Amino acid sequence: MIVTTLRKQNYLDLAIQYMGNPAEAFSLAYQKKESLTKDLQAGEEISIPKYDQKYQDVVNYFKATKAAPATAYPFQEVGMQEGVGYWYINTDFIVTEK
Repeated sequence: MIVTTLRKQNYLDLAIQYMGNPAEAFSLAYQKKESLTKDLQAGEEISIPKYDQKYQDVVNYFKATKAAPATAYPFQEVGMQEGVGYWYINTDFIVTEK
C-alpha cells in the first residue's frame, strides 16, 4: 500500500496510523534509506510494507475515526541562554574572593 504524508507527519506517525506499532517506524525509514528523524514533506509517497497484524486494532481505530497523527515539530535552534541557571563556573560565572 502506498500512502501520502500529511503536513507535520513523521515516520512514527505513519507507523502508528498504518501499522499500529511505533517500532515499525524503523522499517519505514530503512526502506527509504533515510534517517528516522527526517522531516517528511507533505505529499510525499511512502510504501507501507507487510507488517505484523498484532496491532490491527490500532490501525482500525485510525481508519474508523479518520484521525491522522501529525506530531512532527520543526527544529528551532535556541540561542545562547542567559541567567544563573545557564552559567558555567569560571567561564561565564566568575568566582572572586573578597
